[in-house]
Amino acid sequence: MNRSGSALAPFLKHLGRHKLAIFLAVVCSFAVTAFNLTVPLLFRRLTEDVLVDPAPTQLRLARLGGVIGLLSCALLLRRVCQSLASYLATSVTQRLAVDVRRDVYRHLHRLRLEFFDDQRTGILVSNVTNDVTALQFLLHDGLVQLFTAPITVLGAIVLVFGIDPLLGLVTLAVFPVLYLVISRTRDRLRRINEENQTTLSHLTSLFLEAVWNIRIVRAFRRQDHEIGRFETINDASLRLRLQNARLNVLIEFFTEATILLGFAAVLWMMGLRVATGRIGIGDLIALVAYLQTIRSSLTSLSLAYTRYQQASGAGRRLLDLLHEQPLPPPPAATGFQPPVWRGELRLVDLRFAYPDGTVVFDGANAELRPGEKVALLGESGVGKSTLASLVLGLYQPQDGRIELDGVDVGTIPPEVLLEVVSIVPQDVGLFSGTVRDNIAYARLDASDEEIIAAAEAANAHGFITRLSEGYGTYVGDQGVKLSGGQKQRLAIARAILRNPRLLILDEATSHIDPETEALVQEALLRLMADRTTLIIAHQSSALRGIDRTLVLRQGRLYEEMPPAMVLPGG
Repeated sequence: MNRSGSALAPFLKHLGRHKLAIFLAVVCSFAVTAFNLTVPLLFRRLTEDVLVDPAPTQLRLARLGGVIGLLSCALLLRRVCQSLASYLATSVTQRLAVDVRRDVYRHLHRLRLEFFDDQRTGILVSNVTNDVTALQFLLHDGLVQLFTAPITVLGAIVLVFGIDPLLGLVTLAVFPVLYLVISRTRDRLRRINEENQTTLSHLTSLFLEAVWNIRIVRAFRRQDHEIGRFETINDASLRLRLQNARLNVLIEFFTEATILLGFAAVLWMMGLRVATGRIGIGDLIALVAYLQTIRSSLTSLSLAYTRYQQASGAGRRLLDLLHEQPLPPPPAATGFQPPVWRGELRLVDLRFAYPDGTVVFDGANAELRPGEKVALLGESGVGKSTLASLVLGLYQPQDGRIELDGVDVGTIPPEVLLEVVSIVPQDVGLFSGTVRDNIAYARLDASDEEIIAAAEAANAHGFITRLSEGYGTYVGDQGVKLSGGQKQRLAIARAILRNPRLLILDEATSHIDPETEALVQEALLRLMADRTTLIIAHQSSALRGIDRTLVLRQGRLYEEMPPAMVLPGG
């Protein structure tokens, strides 16, 4: 994994799009800093020109009105600038979070399928939610302080030097001790927070798996088992959070103690300087105010540092994800001259292996003529469904080629390939929308009449009209409200709506009962008419009306005619 780059890099690349808001936030922050440094001087003037100066009462009252007016204006304007800076910081960080989530989601859709084969869904969900939110909080809490606190500290120290250089030097003595405290805890704090974010990712993954498979959990009475797994990870997260809390408390304690002890020495020296007449009462009041300003700013910086350590692990995980190698850009539809699609499919010296080295195809050759119905058999796990993914362009072969009507599939633009090839998969893959939405997923511009016609051809219209809301019925997550046969018929309707020249049936009747299978078979025969069809199956009932049989064995395709044998598995 690529661990280089700033933890904030996913956000920083978008700063240019929000430069006006950031500029205004910086201006307001600098204005706040200026007011923070000006207010102590006004208190100094109030003390020396009004309270201490033995001038006539009328003159002192006039001075009092002027100083109070300036002080009120400064405090009011500081509040206005603080509010504007806070709003602008919130606006920018919210928009940056949206930008980064968009980046991550788009990047996920450009990654190779092999990446998803090795990932837990919950961890990817955590990347888009928990990790982005952690960085968003860091920027929101630290963005204003990033600009104001260092300038405030520097300006206050300069003004302290201006009033009394010796007190300025004593004030500076605090900083080496603070650096030592931070440097000694930095690595441990980062490690704990990275471990905690990883644990939260696993917790999210476990939660999603349990919810998605709740029927399996109930069927095997594994509620206590799943609760135990959840509590184990949840307790581990708690331990890490408590370690983080203890470390943060120690950092805050030593930071605050160092500042207070250092400033106690400064205050003691101030008293001596006042007693010996080196500085006046007004200087003392201003110096105390500047010390408080420095203390507050250093505390804010310490908090921002802690937040950075908490978010650094999240940022690195996002960087790892965004650095995953995407698929090469697909061929552009512009300029592509499609042939007259007839549905001829050819495999020429096809070679493909999974990233772990498992060979699926090793010089496979085959041909499906236009309109031909060909069954593909093979032992379970041999790679029959992988061929479907290769034909659909979801995987790319390492060598050889797949041709559709003489055109290499790898050179066909995806939107064009989608018009020619369609699949009825074993796992239907329904979304949580309505019945209408799931059928129309094959063609988003399909009319209601076309959707209904496709459903009728798939023998699905009857059960759809009996649902509570008909075509507007929500099917639940992954179609949980529908039976296996109903989901399969929706998949067939989806394929019919595409009207492809090449159809792939990937064990389309493997999970349905015999009565429902008859309806599905009827719909499939209707769908297969006048189309080249590749039938991946291991049940004899799925092999009706085929012309030839191919068997996948040891990376090669062998033809058997007629299909006298059906191999077990899938």
